[in-house]
Amino acid sequence: MRSALALLLVLPAAHSAPSACAAFDATTRTDPLLGPGISLSTPYTANLVPADAKPTMILTGANGGTLRYTVTRRSKVIATASTTATSIALPDAGPGAYQVEATLNGAGTCLRYGVAMPGATLDMDRLPPGRDWGGPAPAREV
Repeated sequence: MRSALALLLVLPAAHSAPSACAAFDATTRTDPLLGPGISLSTPYTANLVPADAKPTMILTGANGGTLRYTVTRRSKVIATASTTATSIALPDAGPGAYQVEATLNGAGTCLRYGVAMPGATLDMDRLPPGRDWGGPAPAREV
């Protein structure tokens, strides 16, 4: 009878693609290769979708191919889809912080965006200067 540890050692390891978002979060890192000019963005200031707007993602630099993407909120998958479009409607899952991980022709990229609560506004000029002004911690995915 083999021990549980011995069984784990003989089982093949599951292969998973590295996360483009996790590569950006590493404390000691070099920016990951994202592919030839592929980028995701939103048409909103600081990627904050106003409460009354529909979340939209824009793919630029794509020269054909199928974009495969996953939208998560607090590590829970909200949507997974494939498309050839360059302007993509994202799920309207309410206020909060979201993350999109996408691949196109083997290159991966990451987009983080937020959806504002009704009545909330973002005034970039009124934010305190500096890199760490006491905002929420990264562990809270914001």
